[in-house]
Amino acid sequence: NDGVYSLNIITYDRAENSNLNTKTESGTINFTLDRTNPVISANVKTGQTINAANFDVQFEIADANLDAETIEVVLIDRKGNEKAIDKAKIEALGKNEFKFNVGSGLNYSIKVKAKDLAGNTSEIYSVEELTISTNICYSS
Repeated sequence: NDGVYSLNIITYDRAENSNLNTKTESGTINFTLDRTNPVISANVKTGQTINAANFDVQFEIADANLDAETIEVVLIDRKGNEKAIDKAKIEALGKNEFKFNVGSGLNYSIKVKAKDLAGNTSEIYSVEELTISTNICYSS
């Protein structure tokens, strides 16, 4: 199972003398077993229209061992052109919570992915047809 484990190694000779592993100060080796992929959720959904000049897309990545340096956010315009969001523009809000800003006037698709420290990769979180605009027309 995933979790944090401790390992003590004791060696014995033929005379039954014992020796505790001394490679670490306490004689204990600690390690984490992590086979769980990060899970991403966000404050936007496919087909959503937001009436705003700009908007902060917030997302959370559920993972105890997230490697925040591996987060990738890509915006895709209607023509399929992809543009990666500069990592410096992805702001940390708290543990495993982040945001980035998108301007109005465009229809976006967004993809977010990440890895944890064990190398497990998230499924790509994808939002299609997100519209940010101050010029929204509703038909009745």
